[in-house]
Amino acid sequence: MQTGYFKKIKEQTATRLWINNPTIGDVRHGLEAGAIHCTTNPTYAARMLREAESRDFALGVIDTVLAACPDDDKAAAIIQRRLVAEMAKGFMPHFEATKGKEGLVSIQMDPRFEEDAAAIVAEALADFALIPNAIAKIPVIPSGLVAIDCLVRLNKPVIATEIMGIAQALAACEVYKRASEESGFSPAFFVTHISGILDEELKAEAEALGVEVSSEAMYIAGCAVAKKQYRLMKERNLPGILLGGGARGTRHFTEFVGGDLHITLNWAGTALELEQNPPALESRIDAPVPQKLIDELKAKLPTFARAYDEKGLKPGEFHHFAPVVRFRNQFLKGWDALLATIRERRALRVNVQRSYCKLGEHKPVEIRPGIFRSTLVYNAENMLCHFFEKEGARVDLHTHHAIQSGYVLRGKLLFFDAEGNEHILLPGHGYLFGSNEPHGSVALEESEIIEIFTPGRPEYLDKE
Repeated sequence: MQTGYFKKIKEQTATRLWINNPTIGDVRHGLEAGAIHCTTNPTYAARMLREAESRDFALGVIDTVLAACPDDDKAAAIIQRRLVAEMAKGFMPHFEATKGKEGLVSIQMDPRFEEDAAAIVAEALADFALIPNAIAKIPVIPSGLVAIDCLVRLNKPVIATEIMGIAQALAACEVYKRASEESGFSPAFFVTHISGILDEELKAEAEALGVEVSSEAMYIAGCAVAKKQYRLMKERNLPGILLGGGARGTRHFTEFVGGDLHITLNWAGTALELEQNPPALESRIDAPVPQKLIDELKAKLPTFARAYDEKGLKPGEFHHFAPVVRFRNQFLKGWDALLATIRERRALRVNVQRSYCKLGEHKPVEIRPGIFRSTLVYNAENMLCHFFEKEGARVDLHTHHAIQSGYVLRGKLLFFDAEGNEHILLPGHGYLFGSNEPHGSVALEESEIIEIFTPGRPEYLDKE
């Protein structure tokens, strides 16, 4: 059997792959390719809501949480944690087989509270309580450094994240070293460099300043800072493993091949591209960045100079450093998207009702290829829908919060579950699926069914 690109990397070098913000399917593909750990960030829930594979499950989690939690902010934290916990189960066999050396899954919570060290620690401890293979992801800003110190003293594994400058990395290593020496604990520790986001900020800065930077310099800028960080960590025997992140191109992996370091990639983006179109396996970690390119970048882009210089940033400047702000704004956008969905779902739980309706009174909605839904009557507790399904129309295995019962009016359908059990239903047959019970179906011929959902499914409300 042909060995894939990342397995060759794993066999022949010390470089290791992580998978970032994965769906359940991405976890499976990543582990098969040789990934050893996983990262998530505050946009994770928003991504699960966007992906067809995970949307129904994510909405089910939201509805379950909202039924018990009246506070939107608290609900968002619970939802993020539960979604990561479900995905993290995919890494548990790896975690157990390696006795915790591999199979870690990072989690990072509400970015609005990242200046509150106590809040960071409290959320991290809640994460550890729910997810056995969790690793806390803490931003390297003043409050985050306090949180890292506290978690190391509690013997909790940590990823120092949002690192764009050398000064941030050195500060994180110093905090870990001091806390480890004083406490006697040495939990797993990873020190990021978010090269791709730094590159994005440098490009924006060049445009804003109206300066022309050579394509060669712009191409290697973020990697140049990360390579310097790696070199300093090795030369000074600093604690931690460098973890590259924020990849925006294959170079954010290939430039580091051969190093005793880790890189996290989105499976559906850079990782899949490298796996399907593998470059020659070449050790690049020690390939020097031409000094003329470093000099050009430092001369033209102040942000690069501050990132590259060991003393380019003071700790009080970490939080407001432009590329850190850029990265955090992405997290804020993702968290806001989760909160918006929470507000939408909560609003639909109250004061919604249609007591009478005739089939055909409202235009059917095609919810999947060949499947048309007509929502008839509903309130917050119950919903009655009619479905018309073309022959061959398929609903993949999925779950949702609502209990689902149905009745076949005409046609022929095959229903299946997570264990591979199959049932063929004909006119006059009924069926029922419990809350979050995995199920799917295929229309073996043109069919019509009636279904009841308890409670009602807000996404099935007509936009009127």
